[in-house]
Amino acid sequence: MLENINDYFSFITIFLGALMAFYTLFVVTDSHHDQLMKDRQENYYSYYENADDEFEEENRSDPYYE
Repeated sequence: MLENINDYFSFITIFLGALMAFYTLFVVTDSHHDQLMKDRQENYYSYYENADDEFEEENRSDPYYE
């Protein structure tokens, strides 16, 4: 299989190319995951902000609400 120095260089080149491809895939998916998490976190906290506003509007006439 590996008979001369060119075979070793070819093997190393293929290995490094595959390593770079997997690293690039990892970086891209990680940044995509971070962006999705930021979007989901903003949506999650927006429900809390809207819920507080709705709660105050609904309970302003309630005598026990202070």
